Amino acid sequence: VIISVAVCTCHSSCRLQEVARLSSRNTELSQQLVQQGKRLMESPEAAQNVESLEAEMNEQSKDEIMKLLREERNAKGRLKEYVDNLLVVVMEQSPHLLEMRTPKK
Repeated sequence: VIISVAVCTCHSSCRLQEVARLSSRNTELSQQLVQQGKRLMESPEAAQNVESLEAEMNEQSKDEIMKLLREERNAKGRLKEYVDNLLVVVMEQSPHLLEMRTPKK
């Protein structure tokens, strides 16, 4: 009986350590994801894409532009679906990531 209690205590301790390690890793990855998103939004490539689209539209016929707009709408729909699914996963697995934190004064 004493041996099984010691094993159970050790097993619980190992599980707690693993949970703490995974929680810490989850926080690190979340921070990396936010930083990567910020870099993507602030990158010169984002502005260049707008200019590229404008130049492309100036050279295209109305039918070609309509085709491009449909493609963009489809891509936007797929991206929205991906973000929606990602948000569902975050809400189910790590809802604390979505909590608003008030700055400490």
